[in-house]
Amino acid sequence: GMHRSGTSMIANMINALGVPAGDLSELLPPSPTNKNGYWESRRLVEFNDRLLTRAFGSWTVPPSASADVHALVDDPELIEEASDLIQNMAALGAFWVWKDPRISLLLPFWSALLPSAIYVIAVRHPARVAHSLRSRDSFPMYAGVLLWQAYTLSILRDLPPASKRCFIIYEEILSNPP
Repeated sequence: GMHRSGTSMIANMINALGVPAGDLSELLPPSPTNKNGYWESRRLVEFNDRLLTRAFGSWTVPPSASADVHALVDDPELIEEASDLIQNMAALGAFWVWKDPRISLLLPFWSALLPSAIYVIAVRHPARVAHSLRSRDSFPMYAGVLLWQAYTLSILRDLPPASKRCFIIYEEILSNPP
């Protein structure tokens, strides 16, 4: 899901149910804007940032061409590094949770390497995401809404058709936690 959509909260909840999120010492630490932690592997985030750069984008400026993301799968060095990241997580057991909102923009790459992945997608109202981005990163509201749109369209366009997926509405979790 998009940044500021409850992805950290959901990853934390999945981890609390017994699904490992990786070596806790490797996860990004909590911050004033995410006090319970991000539940993101530092190595995964850094790798995804490099993938986005190779696809002529970043987390704030998504790649403009889906073909640029699809082309990443043709690079043996990227595949080798990604496979190493996957093997590290797979060593934790049959199920593990991997959270990084950038994956939303990189689904063609990651779904090629993880064909049986189960996707848990956080969804939050675009105006609330934009407000949160404005508070945290000083983004203009229109930029936050456009970024939400780009991430959401990427997810809807690039999720493998036969994949198992679950959309979780952030506001519903807050209003009815059980």
